[in-house]
Amino acid sequence: MLWVHFGPYHLARLRALRQKCEVAAIEFASGQQMYGWQSEGSSEVITLDHAVHEGGGAFRSAIRLWRVLNNVEPRYLFIPGYREPLAILAAFWGKMHGRINVLMLDSTAVDLARNTLREQIKAWIARTFFQKAFVSGKRSAGYLQSLSAKTLPFEVGYDVVDNAFFASRVAEIRSNDKSEGPRGSFLFVGRLAEVKNLPLLLDAYHSYKQTGGHRNLEIVGHGPMEKSLKATVHRTGLQESIQFFGFRPYDSIPVWYARAACLILPSISEPWGLVVNEAMASGLPVIVSDRCGCADDLVENGVNGYIFPAKNADSLTKCMVTFDALGEADRGAMGRRSQEIIARYTPESWANAVLRMIEEDLAVTAKA
Repeated sequence: MLWVHFGPYHLARLRALRQKCEVAAIEFASGQQMYGWQSEGSSEVITLDHAVHEGGGAFRSAIRLWRVLNNVEPRYLFIPGYREPLAILAAFWGKMHGRINVLMLDSTAVDLARNTLREQIKAWIARTFFQKAFVSGKRSAGYLQSLSAKTLPFEVGYDVVDNAFFASRVAEIRSNDKSEGPRGSFLFVGRLAEVKNLPLLLDAYHSYKQTGGHRNLEIVGHGPMEKSLKATVHRTGLQESIQFFGFRPYDSIPVWYARAACLILPSISEPWGLVVNEAMASGLPVIVSDRCGCADDLVENGVNGYIFPAKNADSLTKCMVTFDALGEADRGAMGRRSQEIIARYTPESWANAVLRMIEEDLAVTAKA
């Protein structure tokens, strides 16, 4: 099992899979600039480069990867996409040694602008080096089929989080909270980056407040747009209603889910959106843009949340106002439906799907 860096999501999947079969875990580096995850320095994972991935030594890592694969001799290689040179190298090793390469993919046709030549190269890589695939949901399945000409068998359910962790921590925090009244804020969790579409969120929230909306907006995360976003908030005079909390470690995030009323993810480019999994596991309704890959799989519009056009601030404002107009019982029902839906997306379901893929392959091999 290979990833660029094993953050909390990946470790949850790894541990679930290790309950089913023997797994060697290889990470390309001990960290990534775009994420704030701290390396756990775990003996569970083989680290090729003890540095940030973006500044590491690619040649040195490539040599070590080849040596590790020669030593481990895996039958199956679960490989994170086709963009990283080390991922392609691992796929080449698998092809050269007659192993089964499984492409792990959560990209969709609309999460980025697509270049015809680049897509043709990806399609060639997918068909040439991979025998199976694991995708996140409906949109990534469709994208995979367009790349591989519908030749790669695949399983669905790649993007999962540790639901039990979020559900139990949020329940504990809420049980210890003696304050009365409904939980309060709209919540955003993620990088403060252009793809997250935060200027539109601030614009929509400003309109929401002008309608008489009373909920605050809490923003958890850091990134290159932090300074400009804070300037916008100051300019619109919403400093008392919008709070920035910066980056928070994974194990502290449930504090914000526990006191929120609803998660908003307004991204203009989002292959999936794992914070939506987290919020739903925490019992929250969700409002997501139609560019989030998870929208088709996780959001039942008007039932556990709302889907809005990513470039339409008025539509997002309407979602906020509509949510506010619901009674507390209806909002509670939305949160419970979120938990029912996300119960199908767990590290255990991911591990079972991996095992099912392997067992089907072994059955075919045995017949041959």
